Amino acid sequence: MVDICTRFCLLRPLKDKRAATVVFELVKVFSDFGYPTKLGMDNGSEMKNMIMKLLCESMHIDQRLITPYKASSNGTSERWVQSAKLAIAKSVEGAGHQWDLFTPGKNVMSYEQLIERIDVMSDVVFPAIMDKTNAYVDNMKDKFDKYKNIVKDFEKGAPVMVRFPTLKGSLTPSYMGPYTIVRKTKGGSYVLSDETGLLMDRDYTPSELKAISQDNILNEDDGNHIYEIEGILDHRGTGSNIEYKIRWKGYSQEEDSWLRPEMITHEHIIQQYWRRKLGKDYKP
Repeated sequence: MVDICTRFCLLRPLKDKRAATVVFELVKVFSDFGYPTKLGMDNGSEMKNMIMKLLCESMHIDQRLITPYKASSNGTSERWVQSAKLAIAKSVEGAGHQWDLFTPGKNVMSYEQLIERIDVMSDVVFPAIMDKTNAYVDNMKDKFDKYKNIVKDFEKGAPVMVRFPTLKGSLTPSYMGPYTIVRKTKGGSYVLSDETGLLMDRDYTPSELKAISQDNILNEDDGNHIYEIEGILDHRGTGSNIEYKIRWKGYSQEEDSWLRPEMITHEHIIQQYWRRKLGKDYKP
């Protein structure tokens, strides 16, 4: 067994490779040194079994198995296996058939060496890693800030326009709206409402929104009223002279009226009409 951080290695003789024997010895080692948060192992039956799984689950250990048939993914352990064999061969002095009598338990690193290694890790290695990480993060932040626009938070009640995900034509508007910011979600997206106060059916990311001035919004106090369209019934004219017959939501057919496209705030209503009528998108 080897600690990846300090490379501290423990050797314990086992009478067999049964799952219960391996787990029993692991519990003894963990009781002396503390239980780990992660435990890497190969896919052998002595490691990958129900007893080992229960141990890891009960002690909240993250059990990680290496890639099958790829010993190089467990290179640290394989290297220490080679070193352990050399240490055992030196200890038994030729009595290989009685190795367990000569090596009841052996640490490839002494306790004093372990304490010294821990001090070095705490005083030198970990601070160096932290400094290197902070320098890398600062460098990436500078690169990001240099080439990217930082999107500020939109205030509640602020008017915004929503960008179309794809443009259907060169003369198609890039944005639709206006909408009003209702709130910001925990994920950083925004809940919007339309002119009638109806909440939109999905949230929008900051990159999809563009803030606009309140002066660009029609004000009902100035005599400008906003009505909700139930649907487009028909059209007349062509090109720049085209008009649409509008059915207003909450009004009868006697109140139907003809409007030019620029008087309809939501361009997708027009696109929906042409998709239903022609089976394709409308390109002005």
